[in-house]
Amino acid sequence: MRWTGLAVSCAVLAVAAVLSIAIGAQTIPLGELWRELWHPAGGETAAIIHDLRIPRTLLAVYALGATGRGAANPARLVLAGTAVSAALTARCP
Repeated sequence: MRWTGLAVSCAVLAVAAVLSIAIGAQTIPLGELWRELWHPAGGETAAIIHDLRIPRTLLAVYALGATGRGAANPARLVLAGTAVSAALTARCP
């Protein structure tokens, strides 16, 4: 059951990331987005994807993880093994 929840969460995160890259002031069709991700042509669309939207999406994913860890810490939820949790507790009073 735990693995199913993890797989579903990862799938939802992946879909949200792709939509974050595709949707904006200039909507980029998914086919064109896929082409530009793997074979950038160097045009305006490639610049939008690689210079603006991918960094924005990566920052959002990082912030989501940091927020989840910050919310779990006061509640003393164990997200990592006991050694990692003990090391974090010792460094962050």
